Amino acid sequence: MQKKKIMLGLAVFAALNVGNYAFASDNPFATVPQKTGYYQDVASLVHAGLIDGYTDADFNAKHPLTRYEMAVFTAKAMSNSQNADADNTQRIQKLMKEFQSELTDLHVRVPGVKAKKSSSSKSSAKGPKVKNLPMNWDVSGLMRFRLDGGRKDYANGTSKHGADGFGGQKNKQLMWQLFNKFDIGGGWKGELDFIGAKDGNGDKRTTGENTDGYADVNKMFATGPIGKTKWRIGRTKGSFVGAKSMVMGQYYEGGDVSYRTGKWNFGAAWGKVDYVNNAFTGDPSAINTVTKDGKYIYKAERGVSGSDMNPDGLGVYMTQLQFKNQVNKDLAVDFGYWHLQAHGQNLIKDGAEKDCKYPNPDLGEVNVDWQATPKLDITGHFAMSNMRGRADNYFDKSKGKDGDKNKAYAVTFRWGKVQPVKAHSRQFQLDLIHMEQFTGIKSTYDLKNKMGEGQQGFIADYRYVPVKNVMFDFRWMHYKTLGMNSYKASDFGKSFYHGNQYRFQLYYYF
Repeated sequence: MQKKKIMLGLAVFAALNVGNYAFASDNPFATVPQKTGYYQDVASLVHAGLIDGYTDADFNAKHPLTRYEMAVFTAKAMSNSQNADADNTQRIQKLMKEFQSELTDLHVRVPGVKAKKSSSSKSSAKGPKVKNLPMNWDVSGLMRFRLDGGRKDYANGTSKHGADGFGGQKNKQLMWQLFNKFDIGGGWKGELDFIGAKDGNGDKRTTGENTDGYADVNKMFATGPIGKTKWRIGRTKGSFVGAKSMVMGQYYEGGDVSYRTGKWNFGAAWGKVDYVNNAFTGDPSAINTVTKDGKYIYKAERGVSGSDMNPDGLGVYMTQLQFKNQVNKDLAVDFGYWHLQAHGQNLIKDGAEKDCKYPNPDLGEVNVDWQATPKLDITGHFAMSNMRGRADNYFDKSKGKDGDKNKAYAVTFRWGKVQPVKAHSRQFQLDLIHMEQFTGIKSTYDLKNKMGEGQQGFIADYRYVPVKNVMFDFRWMHYKTLGMNSYKASDFGKSFYHGNQYRFQLYYYF
């Protein structure tokens, strides 16, 4: 009965807006052909729980629909787009593009498409006409203010407090980002993102987080279909199959390809991972500056050089495989594999300041994501590398009494879902994390396996949207080192520590 009311309402709406038909498709009540693939797109969105009021049993992909009916399903999916993975996001965008005329007639805002005017207002419009702009160009962005503080206690009895406990001169930061998304044609879309920031000491960072206040391009890529596969080419980051991974939260330049069949999504990526090759500042006491050891000039604070995956700013090429199985709408299982190959001399410094070779490691990962209730999501991660057992590098020190120490695992509990466009939405997240010394990953968490120390701890984060497009973020991170980043006796007391970081962030979205 509810579906009949929807169809009757559409008919009444169309009758009242018959004067606008010239601006919609030629016939909004025409049946959408089955061969277009739109029915399968809607079926996938229904299966993913993105179309409220419909289940797999309610939607029949073989039942013909009009363009207006398709637009209704599209609008429903758009309202839940924040919960869509990469593949379903692409499906929603595909439907939006095809049925944008019907959507605007239904007063649904489509990004990059202005609301249609009546013929009288159109004929009286004045001013210059802009032509030849990229189709559906969508510009958005955000500004963020960050303030850090904390306490850090060392094994030798010394400690740091306040700003010095976490961040030092860079404990406060103002950052902005600008996102540009547009159609290229032939089903391909482009994205060009900028980032700029300024923090306490005007420090420049790697991975595009250029904190001297200037704008930097942190993403520039194109995505689109080739046959039955989906490609992404350029500079980007993140999973290309919608996996929730704890490995490699890092920018890279290259390409990836994915293929979806049934409940499975398969993908592969190749690229050069960001690394640092800056000039020495000349002030070794400055916070978060580059380091010079005579042979290498690097900064270990940011980027993959912040872990034993890529020490000394050596730089690596990445080969990556990912597989995702959407078991049902509430449960997904992901598998990942990485091989890292050093470029350059392949030489690094071990903890005792001796030359050794980077082992070109392999890493594996398994993730499980379970939507336990409409508000509670639980994600588990397990990762392991083969850093151990290499006779020509210092990772061999992980053998014997220390064990392998080449594993990482984490569990995330998320309650609620914060949405910047939805006032009073809120979210609480608790991350429990353990990363051993020789895991060799660049964690997607802010608690990281830094320079081969290994860390464990938790992150408690609360986010709240008081009004639309404004978000507060309060975070507490407790961390503890598991090993040493130096094998010199004089550094022993400085190598073991534990601490707490407190962070406040204010976001504005536009």
